[in-house]
Amino acid sequence: MKNIFLSKIGYTIIELLLVTSIVGVVPITLYLEAAKHAKTADCISNLRNIYIGVQLYELDFEKLPDAEFYPKSGKDDPKSIVNILSSYIDDKRVFICPAMPDELQKRSLTYIWNDSYNGRLLDAVGSKSSEWLMTDMTAAEAKIPPPHQGFYNVLFFDGHVVGVKETIYLSPTPADLEKTPKDKFYTKLEKQRL
Repeated sequence: MKNIFLSKIGYTIIELLLVTSIVGVVPITLYLEAAKHAKTADCISNLRNIYIGVQLYELDFEKLPDAEFYPKSGKDDPKSIVNILSSYIDDKRVFICPAMPDELQKRSLTYIWNDSYNGRLLDAVGSKSSEWLMTDMTAAEAKIPPPHQGFYNVLFFDGHVVGVKETIYLSPTPADLEKTPKDKFYTKLEKQRL
């Protein structure tokens, strides 16, 4: 008699575990997705803060920093953008994209600097809305996957940050321009923007 009563109103342990696992998995996936979006937002904020530091530097020195494209050491190299902007940006975490792998974050710098504009003025850049100033370091190599759900964050000379799906092409040197037409070097960023 006892078994008949329990079978009519009760649940088996397997049924309870199944429901618990389904309910438990949904919030975890939503949390992970939200965490990815938060890292992307932090990266955008970092690049905008770096831009403010660059503007302050330019006000003081009347030129853009003479920084290295990507220094061997973000902390120790005097031509690292981290060191050049140290008096304008106190928090060194600004120079680290939170979406990058831990090994890259240990380098103290996860962004690359467009060194073809060293020593120039922000206003001297022709098309400020289509020339990149800084971007995720992985954007220079197509073999490395983008850190932000399929795209790279790119800071442009006018201060806006956009997600770009494909790797950037680096600005050509004068010798490169003699060999190849200029338009072959530059990405079609307008078409790639998200």
